[in-house]
Amino acid sequence: MKMKRLQRTVTEIDINLTTGIVFLLLVFFIVITSVNPDQGLERRLPPAIGKYTPISVEPRNVLNVLLTDNDELVCGNQIVGIGDLRELAKQFISNPQNDPKLPEKEVRNINLLGKMAVTSKHVISVQCGRETTYQAYIDVQNELIGAYNELRNDLAQKKWNKKYMELTPEQQKAVNSCYRICISEAEPLSRKGGGR
Repeated sequence: MKMKRLQRTVTEIDINLTTGIVFLLLVFFIVITSVNPDQGLERRLPPAIGKYTPISVEPRNVLNVLLTDNDELVCGNQIVGIGDLRELAKQFISNPQNDPKLPEKEVRNINLLGKMAVTSKHVISVQCGRETTYQAYIDVQNELIGAYNELRNDLAQKKWNKKYMELTPEQQKAVNSCYRICISEAEPLSRKGGGR
């Protein structure tokens, strides 16, 4: 008995259709993919060891912010809540009443703003314990940066009736000259309770 041999037909794949699908998938993924902007703390790192000379800073120009191992916040010499830190920092940075216990003010001629009394020598020194939680550290950093941002916004509103972010780059540079961010990171505490 002879069996009839079946001929198989090979189907052709339309390469144009496949290329179109690949192109559409590529476009789809490009459209739905978003690149996260850089996040984190903006800081300028200190120079390498041995390439700087220590400078002396008057005690009135330094605001010591301490986070203990128990996440207790000490600002100056008093224990404060995280909600109070922003206002204390704003008072320290701006020294609106020219208080002799707060940073000294000097008059500078700033482009676009004219003569302004600024506390250019102020430093906020942040020190943590080795057991301080990361969240407490971030909260403190956020409050300090928030203080600078509020001062910059207030000045922008006063001078140009705009928010800081709406200013031109030259105007932002002028405002930054008045409220220069100066946060120092001290070496972590080595034992509980705030001692070194």
